[in-house]
Amino acid sequence: PASFSLLPSATVWGIVAFHVQGVRAFSPNLSTGNRPSVMGVNQQFTVSSTGVQVRGPGNILPPAGTPFSANVTVPDKNAINGVIHRIDAVLIPQ
Repeated sequence: PASFSLLPSATVWGIVAFHVQGVRAFSPNLSTGNRPSVMGVNQQFTVSSTGVQVRGPGNILPPAGTPFSANVTVPDKNAINGVIHRIDAVLIPQ
């Protein structure tokens, strides 16, 4: 989005790194538990019959200031460098 163009590139890369896990994991292989992002921040994953949720220290956009909980809305999209699971929020590190 255009709003990202207003941020310093180091900030944008920090936000991206906060979203990335260091493993290639398709949804059938996901399990409930804590895993660090490539940024080194622990995130809690909850896998249930209703889907996958990500929680951890930080915020979501929108609304700012709210402890985040993001839901996977589109799982298992292949990418050249891994697999993408679309979530319904932008995770912002503290």
